[in-house]
Amino acid sequence: MTFYGRQANPDRRDGRAVSTRRSARQAFAGLALLLLMMALAACNLQRSSEVALQVSPSPTMPTNTPTETEPPYTPLASFTPSRTLRPAPTFEPPTLTRQPTQPPSATPTPTINVELNIPGLIVADTEVPTGTAGCTVREDWKLEYTVRFQETLSSIADQYNTYASDLAAGNCLSNPDVIREGQVIRVPGEAHPFRPAIECRPWELLIPANGTITIPGEGQLTFNWRGPLAPRNVLRIYRANAQGVPQTAENQPLVEIMVEQRQEHTINLSQIPEAGTYAWRVFPLTWDYQPTGCEASYTAQFSKAAAPPPTPTLDLGRPTPEATVPVGP
Repeated sequence: MTFYGRQANPDRRDGRAVSTRRSARQAFAGLALLLLMMALAACNLQRSSEVALQVSPSPTMPTNTPTETEPPYTPLASFTPSRTLRPAPTFEPPTLTRQPTQPPSATPTPTINVELNIPGLIVADTEVPTGTAGCTVREDWKLEYTVRFQETLSSIADQYNTYASDLAAGNCLSNPDVIREGQVIRVPGEAHPFRPAIECRPWELLIPANGTITIPGEGQLTFNWRGPLAPRNVLRIYRANAQGVPQTAENQPLVEIMVEQRQEHTINLSQIPEAGTYAWRVFPLTWDYQPTGCEASYTAQFSKAAAPPPTPTLDLGRPTPEATVPVGP
């Protein structure tokens, strides 16, 4: 049977098969290339992650700071001990051997003269030799005199109308300028001259000086004077006028103080608190509170300021009374 149609071409079928195989090979090569590129991309990504981890430290991990390389250790030279110091030798003094001595010979010893020749010097409680070798006290002088405190041979000679050199020669005194209190000497004359029990010396009112106007209103004030050597003195302070004359009734003192065996005294100015002019005097007395026969001192004046008013004080221990407020009906 004869068919009239298109017949299949064997060459054309072979060409199609070849084309299909070629396409398959190309697709397989493309797939292989794609897998290779993906593998390379994965490797690159992993490497970049490792580099990032190495370059950028984790915030939780501390960064290691490179340290300096220590030089190689070089051993030091061994210490060689030096020689030990020995203690200093102890020197002992040699034992002295007593040498045979010769009989001692008399050697004159130099004499040092320690005698003082000071005019008016009075030595108390010191034994002073009263005799000189080869001298004899005058027997024709019958009167004996006991030296008193602060007396000199010249002052005693004035009382008996003689000279200090004559008294020294008559009593065998080697130095007429050195005598002691209580020493007994011979004096010329038939009787002792009259003398008061207290030596009346001239007065000197030293502090406060006459006319002082700078005495403060408070504090202390010291009175100092020179005068008769009385065992007691009465210090009196008066209220005075500008001329220093006491003006109290019958010259009665504002302050009267007994001072014993000294010529100074300190008072508190609160005893004379008022401002104004004051006067002061000193009266010498015996141990029996009797007049000594010496005149009282002259009057000296001074001016002082008023005492400051007392400062009010707050008593913190006493409770303060509470103020009462009247309540209305």
